[in-house]
Amino acid sequence: MMELEALQAVLPQLRELGGSLVAISPQLPSYGRAVRRRAALEFDVLSDEGLEVAQAFGLAFTLPPYLEELYRSFGNTLDKFHGEPAYRLPLTDLHLDPGSLRRPPPVVAARLAK
Repeated sequence: MMELEALQAVLPQLRELGGSLVAISPQLPSYGRAVRRRAALEFDVLSDEGLEVAQAFGLAFTLPPYLEELYRSFGNTLDKFHGEPAYRLPLTDLHLDPGSLRRPPPVVAARLAK
């Protein structure tokens, strides 16, 4: 959620430059809405159920068993939040133009968008 909050912080700069922002999460829609409310985000958080979009961009990966066990030990039940039994996550990515796959920090994103 910290990354979403960092993106929220630079949203005004992105808008000044004519940009817009949308987040895509593997969480089920109800969890995405809750995150948006809790963090007071002014951009949409869309649901990528089954990580189909992440897979299409080559950004989905399955946690190895030892990390799945670690996640579970901290109470992180990805299977509940994502609606699937596999412990998979997307790599985060930031698209600034249609031909690029770059992931700068949010504060840099506003500068790159100029």
